[in-house]
Amino acid sequence: MTRARCSALLALLSLWSLASTGCTASTVCDADASGTSLTTARSAALVGTAELSQKDDSLVLALTSRLSDLPELSPPNGVLQSARISFTFSLRYIDAPMGGDGLTQMPRLNLKLDSAKGGYTTSSFPNGSEQLSLDAFGDCDSGLGVDCCPLGATDCEHTVHVGLTRIDDATFPPVQLSWSALASATVDTCPSWRSPSLTLSNEAP
Repeated sequence: MTRARCSALLALLSLWSLASTGCTASTVCDADASGTSLTTARSAALVGTAELSQKDDSLVLALTSRLSDLPELSPPNGVLQSARISFTFSLRYIDAPMGGDGLTQMPRLNLKLDSAKGGYTTSSFPNGSEQLSLDAFGDCDSGLGVDCCPLGATDCEHTVHVGLTRIDDATFPPVQLSWSALASATVDTCPSWRSPSLTLSNEAP
């Protein structure tokens, strides 16, 4: 049986039928050397603002990525090639001078993430926006992983917590914190060639 015929059968027949014909995901996906089965899904962007007027004012986000319509059969190198959340934030004074130009002193923020104990502290002289690339989820060899897409799952999700807290007192005027987040995932859709979908939401109360 040729690889082309295996590809057609995998697209049309059920898993039971595939077993009876002897075609496998590995056979077909190995034939796809061009990489045309890789596709990137992107979520709609989330945006928001928060006013931080005094010390300990904070913004807490629970960014939940949901990936749907994944292939049940896994290609040799796994279904999920990468999944990231691009998170951007910036500070501006509510009244002039607006700051954020690298020359104007502003209150510092403490940033905390799931994956970084203690996080880090922003500069007293921020210049423009800060951008972070956060892990969304990865592939799993079994269904036991919490932060991954289990083998054979057609849907999976993961939540990343982001906390931003003002650590300087009222010596500085109130500031407006602006943020945006966008999720993306690269998926190998062979052998089903589905079109996966990706959503991003803020589940924080």
